[in-house]
Amino acid sequence: MIYSLALLCLMLYEMLRYMDRLIGLLKNVGTYSMTDPLTKLFNKGYLLKKSAQLVEKQPVSVIFGDIDNFKNLNDTKGHEYGDEVLIKVASVFKNVLKKKQGTAFRYGGEEVVGVVMANLEDTAKLTEQFRAAVEKEVGVTMSLGVANSEEISKVYRPRLELDTIKLADERMYISKRTGKNKVTIREEDS
Repeated sequence: MIYSLALLCLMLYEMLRYMDRLIGLLKNVGTYSMTDPLTKLFNKGYLLKKSAQLVEKQPVSVIFGDIDNFKNLNDTKGHEYGDEVLIKVASVFKNVLKKKQGTAFRYGGEEVVGVVMANLEDTAKLTEQFRAAVEKEVGVTMSLGVANSEEISKVYRPRLELDTIKLADERMYISKRTGKNKVTIREEDS
């Protein structure tokens, strides 16, 4: 009887340990499904989900950035160095966005996106701080575009968050085409 009771206690103990480990693994799966493993920024999938939620509640600004000449950097200094640059840029981005309680995402490749609860002009200033900090602290330049959901929400848009991200992306390409290492907030800035 004592032996059976001891065996039962041991089995319960092992089962609780297993359950605790399983819960920990499930928490990690949730985190990993939302974050980029290299930069630890939230990923594109989470960007789309989160921005859709936020834009329903209030206007949001989107920062879309791309590291200039990144392919050349990878080709000349190697992919490991490129990864280090991505990690450093992500860290600077997170720190700058904290000032406005913004959220940083890795869109893909060398592209990052930020979502900020601020107007276009305040977000443009924040984006310029980010651009300058990356140049100073990481030693690379970035082309960036900024858009605000209020710019395009005057007409019914079922996917306003996607339109805002797309507009910020288009403005980033204006920065690329017109000299790189700058922030574009309007098409006429080019």
